[in-house]
Amino acid sequence: MTLDALLSALGPQVVQPGHAADRSYLTDWALREAVAPLAVLRPSSTREVAQALEICLAHEVPVVPQGGRTGMVGGAAPLADGVVICLDRMDATPEIDVAARTARVQAGVTLSALQRAAQAQGLMFPVDLGARNACQIGGMISTNVRGMRAFRDGAMRENVLGIEAVLPDGLVLNAMNGTFKNNMGYDLKQLFIGAEGTLGVVTGAVLQLRPVSPARVTALLRVRDLTDAQSVLEVLQSRLRGLSICEVMWPDYYHFACGFRGFDPLPVNGCADGLTLLIEAEGVEETPMRVALQAALELLFDKEWITDGAISQTSRQTEEFWALREAHEGIPQAFASVASFNVSLPVEGGDAAISGLIAALGEAFPPLRCLWFGHLGDMKLQLGVVNVSGSPIGAEDVIRIKDIVLSGVQEAGGSLVVEQGGETVDYVPRRIRSEAEHALNRSLRRVFDPKGIMNPGRLF
Repeated sequence: MTLDALLSALGPQVVQPGHAADRSYLTDWALREAVAPLAVLRPSSTREVAQALEICLAHEVPVVPQGGRTGMVGGAAPLADGVVICLDRMDATPEIDVAARTARVQAGVTLSALQRAAQAQGLMFPVDLGARNACQIGGMISTNVRGMRAFRDGAMRENVLGIEAVLPDGLVLNAMNGTFKNNMGYDLKQLFIGAEGTLGVVTGAVLQLRPVSPARVTALLRVRDLTDAQSVLEVLQSRLRGLSICEVMWPDYYHFACGFRGFDPLPVNGCADGLTLLIEAEGVEETPMRVALQAALELLFDKEWITDGAISQTSRQTEEFWALREAHEGIPQAFASVASFNVSLPVEGGDAAISGLIAALGEAFPPLRCLWFGHLGDMKLQLGVVNVSGSPIGAEDVIRIKDIVLSGVQEAGGSLVVEQGGETVDYVPRRIRSEAEHALNRSLRRVFDPKGIMNPGRLF
């Protein structure tokens, strides 16, 4: 039996039978119904990951790699006939090279642990997420997360210099040289960034760091619509040096966030209409940035592109502003279930696309509410569809919701990643990708994983 072979090779400190594993390994932040796999593996070294994959390949057992399980689209959900490989024990203290401005990390290191280690040396890792205390570097690489500074500093793909990964047959790919420029041959590490664990298991990385900016200014702004929001962003980018973050929250999400956190920094106009922007600039001195921000806001008020706003005056107020943007962690707690989507929309037509989706979903399912929020700079948005009646969303309704969202996003010229279980793994790529592109991706996947054991049912 596979479980016996794993226990014999790795021992009970690594191998937990699925039925006896902690429930946290059996689901994700979307709090789907827990699924007990054959086993949950928690290796502490690359060698143990390689041993585990060799055994799983020999027995043709599906493998689901897991990071911090902070995703809400099912990419790390266990399979009943497979095993889970969770990297949370591979969390050695990051090695910071101050001169090279790099960090060597194991895949199980959390983002917040990396941030603390870098900050202690006067450096920072530019990719930041609200789930920083739980998300792990390996998962961030495997999903190519973008984060809040992506429009300025890029996504994970632009900040990963080297990777260590284990292939399905146990072969260890060590591409950890960490050089900024390597033009010789194929850049293999790029294949694993965004691969969702379908080519192998990422076990380590060399990451690019940047100097810490000692000062920052933060503000909440209210705008009428997405068109005005983009105009605001353009003005701020031209007039506010160091603008690093511009997040956007639609009314239903902002209203939820205020209720979840228990405060509303912009109560005058309420939450009935208009989008709320969270902007932040980083630099060397705070005073010049505040002066520049105030001048920019006066211009924006004159042009009537913003209708309300507040500049943070204290560190506590800054924390409150951020608490609203990061209130999405409370969505699974507040609602019986959530259908989650990561959406990329073009700037032109974005207002119409989102309004159309809200209307279509509201007409099809009156108790549903759409919680939209995300990154304004690159229009990478998140949508949580929730049932405000207190009941969970039924399985058939989830399929209909996916169809409505897929259709709306495709018509707008955007793209998305949805939960890709049995009924959608073939359906989604046909809707989002050309058949030629889909076929090439499947061929590439077979080169690395000819028996198809790595995270089956996801991506391609």
